[in-house]
Amino acid sequence: MKYNWNIQEIRNNIVTLNNMLEFEKEEEKRETILCQIETYKTMLNITVSKKYNGLESDVEKLTVFETVKSFFEGFEPEKEEDIYELVADSYPIIRDFSCDNISISTVICDNETLLYNTDIFLSKYLPSELYQRFLKFKKENPNYLHIQKDCGLNDYHGITFTDYVLLKKYVLALRNNTVYDIVTLPHEIFHTIFNDYNEETFFNSLYYTHEIEGSLANFLVTDFYLKEMPDFGRELMIYFLYDYQENIKSLLYGIYYLASLTEKFRFRENKFHKLIASYQLPNITSEEQLKLCLSSNYAETINYSLAYLAGLDLYKIYKNDPELAIYLLQNIRYAKEEQNIIQLLRRNHITFMNDGYQNLKDHVKQVKKVL
Repeated sequence: MKYNWNIQEIRNNIVTLNNMLEFEKEEEKRETILCQIETYKTMLNITVSKKYNGLESDVEKLTVFETVKSFFEGFEPEKEEDIYELVADSYPIIRDFSCDNISISTVICDNETLLYNTDIFLSKYLPSELYQRFLKFKKENPNYLHIQKDCGLNDYHGITFTDYVLLKKYVLALRNNTVYDIVTLPHEIFHTIFNDYNEETFFNSLYYTHEIEGSLANFLVTDFYLKEMPDFGRELMIYFLYDYQENIKSLLYGIYYLASLTEKFRFRENKFHKLIASYQLPNITSEEQLKLCLSSNYAETINYSLAYLAGLDLYKIYKNDPELAIYLLQNIRYAKEEQNIIQLLRRNHITFMNDGYQNLKDHVKQVKKVL
């Protein structure tokens, strides 16, 4: 069975938003409406072109330097420096991890099987109240899900679109017939569950916490398959740690390169040069070399890196007290005030910044055992 968004529904949403735009005078609200219109145009394009290459408005291809620079626009070193350093300083723990000889398993199954396994996972790992909330959402939004073949041109395995104006959510899941398919749906559904419709909440936490529920989902799905299909579970453990390692390297290179070229970051150039040298990463001297070192989606690098560490801490809590872990996740995701993210994490039992990344050290040992 095919799962596709309803094209007429999407077009109707665009018409509704355009009508609202005509009468909206407040500039900030107009920008929000315009953003949602662009999102729906992107969704229409996905249904036609069968690929996701970013929002329709993101037509200009930035240089590597511009990409890194745009990510750090508005950066306030006195408030946020510790986030990048705390994440980057975990690199020595994973520096020697290697999975070069591991092949990716082929997984051939129909959409119904993927959805069935996802539903079993959610029923076992979510508190009953949240699971019932998801069933209600699915019943009220029969066209929320779009599944299609991954053409190899996308930066994501999936993405969740949230409309903060009309209060709607849609999920895109890309399939490539590999083991990654079994985690994409649970990951995106966690986003639909833990990302509420409060626009202020979303944008306050956008750059630092919005991937934490996805990271926790990844660890929980891995746990699920370690019990149900151990070979797949072990492969997911390896893949997610490798992905984290690549993100940390990308983060280091991006900050160092920007520090060497931008006055705002020059005070950090020596520090990050020493980090790269001490972590035994190759030095770079040009933008062309940097292209080989940055992840394809650099703007999300810090999010995914921080989310991996926080998600791992929440997963360890979940193993002993599932309800507490979900409660803490909601505290983090629904924080309604701009605040120091590290302090927010500390208040909600995220410990990697205080205990020397102990859970990461233990997890790396576990992963190395299955190699």
